[in-house]
Amino acid sequence: MNIRSIAINLIGDDIPLQKNYRKTSPGKRSADANSLLSFTSLNPGSFSAEGKGKGLEVGETVFVSLKGSKTLSLPLMIKSITYLIEPADHWQAELEGESFGSLNIYTWQVNCDSCQQPYPLEFVSRSDDDSSAQIFHAETRLTALGWLLDNGQHICPVCASKESRESQLH
Repeated sequence: MNIRSIAINLIGDDIPLQKNYRKTSPGKRSADANSLLSFTSLNPGSFSAEGKGKGLEVGETVFVSLKGSKTLSLPLMIKSITYLIEPADHWQAELEGESFGSLNIYTWQVNCDSCQQPYPLEFVSRSDDDSSAQIFHAETRLTALGWLLDNGQHICPVCASKESRESQLH
């Protein structure tokens, strides 16, 4: 299992590609400079990317920002990569990920039921999902962000942490 991941951000013309070494040996933390030059969907679940830089390998996961989103990304695995002789340090890669037709990005306002703080929740749902499926995806995203969901109550990570500490003391 490969534990290295790469974050690709699709904002701008010469896009930086950052590697995130989540778990490496001491002294092996580094970030090769990469830029994403083009990105194309070939078929549902199959993508093509072209970029410049070094160090990408088959089996690594890249996270491509979803167009129109501030925080969401699509995880894609590098299926194949070819480094080009000319221009130097350029590459072409085939990527694979979840197969879907069309996605919508939603931003809903969620209030913590403990501290009443508002939170703009961004999540993704398939275009043909009904409202119950959208709610499921919103709650899945909240859970991934550390929110506690209990009997219709939405508790932010800060309050959830406080409640957890208080319950440990009693």
